[in-house]
Amino acid sequence: MSSRFFPLMLSVLRRHWMAIAFVSLVVVAAVLRFGALTNLPPSLWADEAWFALRAREVLNGTDLLPLRTPGFGVGDSAFHIYSTAFVQALGGPAAFSARFASALMGVLVVGVSFPVTRSLLNPLLPAPLHTSAALIASVTLTFLLAGLIQSRAGGQMNGSVLATLFTVWGLYQAFAQLSWQWALMAGVAIAIGLTTYEAALALPLIMVAYCAIRIAWPHFGSRWQAMKISGVTLMSATLAFSPMLAFYYFNPGIFLAHAADEQAVAGSVVLRTLLGLRNVWLGVSVAGDLVPGRNIIGWPLFDVFNSFWLWLGLGGLIWMQWRQPAAQLVLVWLAIGSLPSALSTNSPAFTRMLLMTPAFAMLIGLGVIWGWRWVTRVWPCAQNWATTLLIIGFCLSGAFSVYGYFLVYLSQPELFDQLFIGGRRVADIAITRATAETVWVTPRSNPFIREPFELLFENTSVHAFDSTPDCQIYPHQRPNPTTFGIIQVMDANTLTLLKQAYLSGAEVETVFHPDGYAFATFFRVPPQAPAPNLAHAVQVDFANGLRLVGYDVITKAELGNQIEVRLAWETVQPMAEIVSSFVHVGHGDNSDPFIGQKDGPICNNWPTTQWEPGYRFIETRLIPIAADAPSGDYDIRVGAYLPGAETRIVITAASVRTENERAVLTPFVVP
Repeated sequence: MSSRFFPLMLSVLRRHWMAIAFVSLVVVAAVLRFGALTNLPPSLWADEAWFALRAREVLNGTDLLPLRTPGFGVGDSAFHIYSTAFVQALGGPAAFSARFASALMGVLVVGVSFPVTRSLLNPLLPAPLHTSAALIASVTLTFLLAGLIQSRAGGQMNGSVLATLFTVWGLYQAFAQLSWQWALMAGVAIAIGLTTYEAALALPLIMVAYCAIRIAWPHFGSRWQAMKISGVTLMSATLAFSPMLAFYYFNPGIFLAHAADEQAVAGSVVLRTLLGLRNVWLGVSVAGDLVPGRNIIGWPLFDVFNSFWLWLGLGGLIWMQWRQPAAQLVLVWLAIGSLPSALSTNSPAFTRMLLMTPAFAMLIGLGVIWGWRWVTRVWPCAQNWATTLLIIGFCLSGAFSVYGYFLVYLSQPELFDQLFIGGRRVADIAITRATAETVWVTPRSNPFIREPFELLFENTSVHAFDSTPDCQIYPHQRPNPTTFGIIQVMDANTLTLLKQAYLSGAEVETVFHPDGYAFATFFRVPPQAPAPNLAHAVQVDFANGLRLVGYDVITKAELGNQIEVRLAWETVQPMAEIVSSFVHVGHGDNSDPFIGQKDGPICNNWPTTQWEPGYRFIETRLIPIAADAPSGDYDIRVGAYLPGAETRIVITAASVRTENERAVLTPFVVP
């Protein structure tokens, strides 16, 4: 049996080695992009969380065209939102669905690059060398460090690369075969590309430039045929993009904001563009992106090995093949594709250079084949040695990229701030501790963590809230321990207040910043620990379960100033509606004269619909006193009501005097 099996396998390998190698590359690309994806990078960046939440809105039918004005934590890719929604529909983890969509696009880029580059290389190299060069291009993209970073980051950039590949493929084949079907595909790819990332604004320019070249110097068919192909491409792009055009017609500010986002708008545009182009091309092989998170700071796009073949391929393409339509298309692709990065405020922006990377990879394949042919022509006996050395070179280059991402890039201390790794660590600790105790995390609404916390804490018992001077939450005689996770770089007061309130409490865990200071601290309140009491203890019970248990007046009442009143609230049962309270300052039962008041929801940072017994909510109200109020005796009266209702909530029991569903708290004199 084995005597037949192994020769058969060798025969299959010889005949189909290229297909086997390509499939293997796609598998390797998938492993590099999907392996340990939820943990590496160890963050959940605001942008990818934003994409995941918008994808959920698409699936729920609440926002089918999710476009926003660019801003912090706001993505700008409808395509990536739909891709993320697709991942969620398949059951992917919601918190990391944008990351899975980005990784999927990265794998597709590797897979699609092979037939695209093979098609473009067909007139430039004899068979089967053009296939070998295309495979080399796919190898380059599989291990490209910038591709790995963006594929695992949850961003929208890989969608623009995929759209670029289909655009270039369609443009070339449309003219080469005089095919309106290929022209239609190119137009649709451009329209889709414009929904991916602002760097894809280069695609219509690439189309116009290449169509103009083909009309001016027809290589396939007549000038009239070239004009018809150009027209079909333009019309299909316009029609496919028409829903977006209609949206932007009624919302021009959003389009203009996307088009100008991070672009050079100050100083001489020409000078800025020239300097940016210099940085872009130096970034290919010399000095790369300096922005943490987008790159290993300063590393060029390609290492020395790949750079050598790239520049050899580019030089040969310009010197020997520039008359070929495929070569002209690649040169147009590189020239116009470099503009988005050149116009960025921090060029070279590798995120915007990604759409050039398949062209760079093709040049590497071209350079390798030309170099290999020259060596084997001069030294025929060195063919096997040359092939072996090239394989070793690409293996070492690929290993260097893998090492660069997993061991160098992810260990950069700058990523802690750039990707806000600390927020993810706080969330992971909170989720782990929530299995045995009640956990609260503050703050909640900071733009760095708002969407990530919403996703990560979903379906967990962790409470994310905003601890503010207006309202502090204190556990009160709870049977189980309660732990607060305080991100101190965003909340400088809560840890101090908790330490003052609970002398028996303790710091149980700390997340440190790479610079050595405490980024976040977890403070544990032991079981049965009482909440702090205010200066005056009362008990005022309202019909819906709300209870006022204490108050304090901090400042002295003076005309034109504010009275600072602190109120301590509890609930004896869950409340179904948001409750507002009021503080009235006046004289007598009718509060006449009425000299000040403050109304609003109780503890707006943690609405009453989420309250439960076992906590005390201490809020602070500032009541301005009218500057023209007459001097005399006054008092403070407190009550509660439901927003929109015309009646106050009934007081069922009180340890102080009540009147008209108001509890009379303290008298004072205005001099």
